[in-house]
Amino acid sequence: MKQKHHLNDNKAVENYFMRRMADSLKTMDATLLAWDEMVDADLSKEKTILMWWRHDKPEQLKKILKAGYKTILTPRLPLYFDFVQEESHKYGRKWGKLYNPLENVYNFSPDNYASLTTEKNQILGIQGNLWTETVINTTRLDYLTFPRLAALAEVGWTKSSNKNYMQFSESLKKHLNLYREANLYYYDPFTNAHPEPVVIKKTQRAYIDNPE
Repeated sequence: MKQKHHLNDNKAVENYFMRRMADSLKTMDATLLAWDEMVDADLSKEKTILMWWRHDKPEQLKKILKAGYKTILTPRLPLYFDFVQEESHKYGRKWGKLYNPLENVYNFSPDNYASLTTEKNQILGIQGNLWTETVINTTRLDYLTFPRLAALAEVGWTKSSNKNYMQFSESLKKHLNLYREANLYYYDPFTNAHPEPVVIKKTQRAYIDNPE
């Protein structure tokens, strides 16, 4: 395919493939969701939503918005829930020495990026991701998800001017009762009642991303 279509490198092949996939989706009147790497692939502005995930590459978000694409904010710091919640946790990801504690999730503000938009309503919302390299059962899935999911909801549904982490923390103490009633093995930011579930594999590895 590279020779047939005179594509110079693998990135050009990837872009060509995505354009072909986008054409197929367009015939079904569907919208393509792609990661921020695809901002230079010349995809349809009307039928493409690009997900900004690389927190260390803010220039990608600027390119997405300047090009006129709609986007969903899902930066791995602080919205990837497979990252650990405390420095002492061993079995999730870290970005060098950085990780995603509950407070960082709560304090994320989409409003900080509004000034970069070139059209109305370009930023559609936010998304939390949880990749499963370190998820071996529902206990660990629950532990990584709750209560960070509650913090994510606050980011999405509460005006920045109304947010207060101390108030959220007090409300969360009562909210944890819902998790207990649902038999969820949640992370407890106030006590050590629920230790981090151990990930047992034949070959252990440290899930530490090295910043470029």
